[in-house]
Amino acid sequence: MSLSRSTNVSVALGLGYRQTSLLLRNPSLFVPPMLFPLMNFLAFAGGLSRLRHIPGFDYGPGYAGF
Repeated sequence: MSLSRSTNVSVALGLGYRQTSLLLRNPSLFVPPMLFPLMNFLAFAGGLSRLRHIPGFDYGPGYAGF
């Protein structure tokens, strides 16, 4: 059994509306999902920036570009 395209769109819009209204009522739920990837990037970008010195890792822009 497959759903029609219009059903998929209406479900996606319903979920989007529910999440948006939830975030507007409780903005503190918005901060952790935004901070977690940024903290990971900050934690690992410094240590992994030395990857360009490893023989065979020839990616010019470094870890942030990788």
